[in-house]
Amino acid sequence: MKKKCGAKTRAGGKCKKAPMENGRCRLHGGMSLRGMAHPNYQGKGYSRYVPKPLEPAITAFLESGDPLDLIQPIATWEGRIDQLLRSLEEGGADWADLAAQWAGLWAATAAKDGERVGDHRKAIDALLKSGLAEADTWKQIREADETRRKLIDSEDKKRDRRRGWMRAEEIRYQNNALRLAVVEAMALIDDPKLQRKVRTFIAERFIQVVGPAALPGSATATRED
Repeated sequence: MKKKCGAKTRAGGKCKKAPMENGRCRLHGGMSLRGMAHPNYQGKGYSRYVPKPLEPAITAFLESGDPLDLIQPIATWEGRIDQLLRSLEEGGADWADLAAQWAGLWAATAAKDGERVGDHRKAIDALLKSGLAEADTWKQIREADETRRKLIDSEDKKRDRRRGWMRAEEIRYQNNALRLAVVEAMALIDDPKLQRKVRTFIAERFIQVVGPAALPGSATATRED
């Protein structure tokens, strides 16, 4: 069954024209710009209109496992920094040669040797371009190192939170186990007076160890659902 536009017409019915990608025909909004293509798009919040070229990359990212795992991006920036440092070893400006070429230019200019002046100018121009390229490489290294540092900080914070979650889960498990043990022990005592004494004793010892705020039913105790 072919899809139809379905937009309400002036006659009160539904449009039966073939729809475009957004589900409407060209007369009922099918040609309207959506998402990033819209002139008023500001990039705030979330949009259901994802640019087609980005769909494969977004899908692959969402299916790659833990989207918060930053180990691979950190390794990528480590490799990028290493690559930039190697490029400095392979080339870069020779400042001693630049000084020699500059002195030669002055000597050739004083001697009015036009050919030598041209040669020195070309050499100086090449050295200056090499120096600018080296400066740009160092700028990229600083930026890459800053990005790597931020990723490492984020990864450390994430691991700290996970360790905190694990500790909280462990404490919750121990508390539940202790609670069950107390309930089972109290069930073995038939004398109500003795039960009250045991409860009082357990509560007092519990307060001595962890403080009154952690006592179940305390006004300052943190409730966990």
